Amino acid sequence: MGVEAILAHITVDTAHWSPTFHPFDQDIAVRLASQSRELNSQAAGADLPVRRAVAATATAFGGVADAIMAKKRHRLQRAIDASRTAYSGLKVVCKIHN
Repeated sequence: MGVEAILAHITVDTAHWSPTFHPFDQDIAVRLASQSRELNSQAAGADLPVRRAVAATATAFGGVADAIMAKKRHRLQRAIDASRTAYSGLKVVCKIHN
């Protein structure tokens, strides 16, 4: 449940962010970095596949935050792609449906 709550916060925080028109929004970067750390801590008691999927997703979202802070458009696109892949894997492992 904690993982889903954090993912909901990330969804709300990024809903109005445009990687195309405002790719280097520092507020988004700060929120993503914080939520990534929080996300990673939520899986401590879960089984190994869930911990791995949560860790991969947290790392990927952290990579998006880092790329925003670095103001590197090509790096940001790669990070966004990685976050989509990781999140898809997390949804499968945790049976999250949206």
